[in-house]
Amino acid sequence: CEKKELSKLSDYGFNYLISIRKLKMTAVQLAYTRQEPMSVDEFLEGKIPEQKKIKPKLTTDTSANEIKYLPGVENFGEGIFISIDGERIKSWINSNNDLKERIKIIFNNAQHHEYSSIQAKFCNLEHALRFVLTHTLSHIIIKELEFVCGYPATSLNERLFVDPSDFKQGFLIYTIAGAEGSYGGLVSQSSESKMTRIIKSALL
Repeated sequence: CEKKELSKLSDYGFNYLISIRKLKMTAVQLAYTRQEPMSVDEFLEGKIPEQKKIKPKLTTDTSANEIKYLPGVENFGEGIFISIDGERIKSWINSNNDLKERIKIIFNNAQHHEYSSIQAKFCNLEHALRFVLTHTLSHIIIKELEFVCGYPATSLNERLFVDPSDFKQGFLIYTIAGAEGSYGGLVSQSSESKMTRIIKSALL
């Protein structure tokens, strides 16, 4: 990893960038369904909507408490982590009352929706607002990487880091072996000059 200060982008609310030249992602299959896809949250929480009538099948016939091994695969790739300034987030939240009301409606309506577990993901409304901001920034930068650098958005993944206890947060954009940009192409965009151009273009 290599940490880089983004002095030119401090006005946009970013603290620093970490380029990750070698990233390992381990994926484990817990279960599968034959009828239609089921979200990870639904499976882990056991809250499957009645209308879906889905019955997940474990990857083994053994009782879940006795499972010692599960099928998994390791993938290697690279990534870029971007940290967002906490004070700028707080200022943005306090200056957007209209957005607060919109998120509040979505947040409250979630309890009547089939995906009622949405509320459980967030400690409060402010936590949800910070998640929306982080997720939005991540997606517009992914789209800009697709437009400017030629990486298909489908080859880029994201991981969001939104701390409910304070205002530290950021997002990781990464790709794995076999996808475009997985041989140094993504990390090569992590220089301050290139990221300045990408982020400015994405925000304008």
